[in-house]
Amino acid sequence: MEHTEEVALRLTQEELLLTHSALCDYRARLGNLMGQMAGMGLSTEEAQTLSNRLGAIAARLRSLTND
Repeated sequence: MEHTEEVALRLTQEELLLTHSALCDYRARLGNLMGQMAGMGLSTEEAQTLSNRLGAIAARLRSLTND
């Protein structure tokens, strides 16, 4: 079951930038982990799906910082 309901969140510009930065850092770490997993012959499908979702969220946050 996918949770698709929207929520509203009020952040200061500083909090928004910090959240975006943390999300991008986490995604980069996930990318490094996927590389290690692939090197061990493990499936990275779920990690790739999560990385793609995090990337989409990061893009939305970035667009909010440019408004």
